[in-house]
Amino acid sequence: FEPGQTQLHVRVATVDDHLVEATEFIKLQATVVSGETANATHANQTAIEDNDLPPVDAVLAQVSATDTNLMIVLDTSGSMNLDSGIHGLTRMQAAVQAIETLLDRYEEIGDVAVRLVTFSSEAGALGDTWLSVADAKALLASLDLNGDGGTFYNKALASLSAAYDTAAGRLDDAQTVAYFLSDGAPTLPIAGQTVPRDGRLSDVQLEQWLKFVDDHSVKSYAIGMGADVSKNFLDGIAYEIGRAHV
Repeated sequence: FEPGQTQLHVRVATVDDHLVEATEFIKLQATVVSGETANATHANQTAIEDNDLPPVDAVLAQVSATDTNLMIVLDTSGSMNLDSGIHGLTRMQAAVQAIETLLDRYEEIGDVAVRLVTFSSEAGALGDTWLSVADAKALLASLDLNGDGGTFYNKALASLSAAYDTAAGRLDDAQTVAYFLSDGAPTLPIAGQTVPRDGRLSDVQLEQWLKFVDDHSVKSYAIGMGADVSKNFLDGIAYEIGRAHV
């Protein structure tokens, strides 16, 4: 198995293959191993067509899972209260449900440590350490789903970078993946403001972000929700080593 691989195709010969039968049943059993910790063993009885392969000795193999340090940045601005078009859910509610599903998918392939960051006019991490999937879901469940404020991409990414630096709970020898979810373009300054409010990434801030993901081998996904967010703004956030715009 390669890291992240979830399927393995094998040729199977049962111990009584000298008998001709229309269908035989075997029990396939696999134990997923993450690091030095074995997860639950999964078994499934499967029907196979009879074949004429000779009997073979049993093979015992250990499969390594893919552990993940998962960082999620969620837009909680006022526009997240708008209808998502999905079963009567607001954009915020739909995003939280999607994040919960995402957590489950990563947990299926290995151990997971989570950092959650929310942003609007301000930004900050939820919790002081990397979290288990269960604890991350508990925090999401307690989140105020009434959005408010502007959309400051720059503050969001600064908070995410700082959240990553927290060592407590972070997994060693794990891939690092970030998801940035927003439904709007960053807040733009308005003429006449005494203190300009600009949520865009400056050239310096973008360079700092790209250095961060490159230094820490982060695969970053930027996901726009709705029609109000431009790909031009998200492209600077999405990144994979050696290839931008994931």
